[in-house]
Amino acid sequence: MKITKLFSLGLCMILLCTGLGGCVSPQTPSGNTDLPENSEPSTIPVTELPQETAPPTIEETLPMTAAPTEEATQSPEEAEAQKQAMMKEIYDATEGIQLPIGGWSTPASALRDGYTGVTGSYDKVFEVIAASGINYMITLEEWSSGSWPLESLSSAKKAGLRLWYNCVGQSADYSLEKINALLSSEYADALSGIYVKDEPTLGDIPDLAELTSAIRTGLGEDFDRPVFSNLLPTYATSGMIGNDYRAYVRSYLDAVKPDRLMFDYYPYQIGNGDSLPSMMANIAIAREEAEKNGIELYTYIQSSGNPSTREPDLEELTLNAHLNLAMGVKGIAYFLVCEHYDGWDYTNMIDYEGNPTPMYDKIKAVNDGLNAMKGVYLAYDFDGMILCNYQKGSQALKRADCQTEITTHESGPLLSALHLNKRSQIAVGCFTNPAKENDWGYYLVNLNYQFQSKVTLTFSEAVSYQLWGSDGLEDMGTATLNADGSYTLDLTLKNGEGAFLKVSLATENQ
Repeated sequence: MKITKLFSLGLCMILLCTGLGGCVSPQTPSGNTDLPENSEPSTIPVTELPQETAPPTIEETLPMTAAPTEEATQSPEEAEAQKQAMMKEIYDATEGIQLPIGGWSTPASALRDGYTGVTGSYDKVFEVIAASGINYMITLEEWSSGSWPLESLSSAKKAGLRLWYNCVGQSADYSLEKINALLSSEYADALSGIYVKDEPTLGDIPDLAELTSAIRTGLGEDFDRPVFSNLLPTYATSGMIGNDYRAYVRSYLDAVKPDRLMFDYYPYQIGNGDSLPSMMANIAIAREEAEKNGIELYTYIQSSGNPSTREPDLEELTLNAHLNLAMGVKGIAYFLVCEHYDGWDYTNMIDYEGNPTPMYDKIKAVNDGLNAMKGVYLAYDFDGMILCNYQKGSQALKRADCQTEITTHESGPLLSALHLNKRSQIAVGCFTNPAKENDWGYYLVNLNYQFQSKVTLTFSEAVSYQLWGSDGLEDMGTATLNADGSYTLDLTLKNGEGAFLKVSLATENQ
């Protein structure tokens, strides 16, 4: 958002009076980052005097009740209140872009009205899902019934959700029959995607290409929803994806020509800590190939456990979501959301009886934080990533022959990003605004989900910033001028937390 000249002047006075603070916000630098003192001269009123009167002293010309300048009289509390009011005005005026947040998959069929005998029972579960911040759901068992697809679409629509129809295991004609029934219903606008197949192997791709083409042809040229499938991750066996993951992805893109690229990767394994560096390489490969094909990348976020994976805690869940977004992912989906039968191996956020579990609260907390950011990062294009004190990630990206990791000199005015303590591990996703010159974004993620991380960002020019995090617009101001002519900003991120820093040249806002 463009800041007017009057706004900027007011903000400068605030920053001079108060400095910066906050949990995920700039801190006063130390060492060689001394803040210069600035002040504006006061204007002294001049009194017109009769000629016969001797010129008075300067003190005598000053009104006794003259109000000092705002800079001199404003208390730190008043300055902070004014700053918060300005931030609220900007936040309220920022039109949000909804981040697609989905879930696999729809609630258990046992919760449908026909089984419970309670009118609206299935609607109620969708309402609970919507309250978690999820805004679309992927079907599962709907294909097996003549009425279930429409019932799920109806419940989604009433709850304000969208629905992706899952064609897995069906012929093109069978899928088209279901999809066209949904499109002819009063709830048609809630249908927002066609999910053709889940985790196709390399050998499945030729048949998948034919199936996808047949579905597209049957739906006609005017059908405007994305048609696509979800790919396997890099840790799938060579018998499933071959010996070159990038070649597997390219084979799918070349043959199927999907409207969207999506894959799933679950980094939290039992007894093995995490595989976040390998997940980063998976994201990087997929994003690079999606970009070449001019389509968006969506990913799954692990939100469940089973005999081989562990259910993530809140910090791990938070880190996973932010890291995907910081690497240019444009939409996410949680696996798993709903338990489909009693005693299923997977944990979930909604159990077989429709009750929220402890995982529900974790997912809601992450979504509340993501939605508070109003999707400001979605208007920016991903340029690359800078890793601070995270050699495992750098090594994984190099092994995968990814071009994702960049140097700070390739990212606008950012000169360096340095961690401030041994435990600090930071990923900085670097973005540019295609609609505005000299406007950059830096999506910072604390890669350590056990400790907070601190980082110093150094810029070559004077920049103003807005810091967007889980509490919305959390801070704003200008970077601190150093003795060497550079400008710095210190940030602290909580365990696994992420934040988006909007940066523009300070002169652009005056």
